[in-house]
Amino acid sequence: MVDTGLNGDVVSHELVKEGLVVRSGTLLGYPDTVRVTVGTEEDNKRFVKALEDILNNEGVK
Repeated sequence: MVDTGLNGDVVSHELVKEGLVVRSGTLLGYPDTVRVTVGTEEDNKRFVKALEDILNNEGVK
């Protein structure tokens, strides 16, 4: 689980737009998180870059 400080539904939606499938933590009672599965090194780098971009834009592109 990654605490984004933003609505997990919004963050997960934005990540899916980038081809990265994660799940919002909202249904688990953690509305500001996304659930992430560790992937390959390349996948992880893509995830970190996309998440940084989303957080810098406060969730919406």
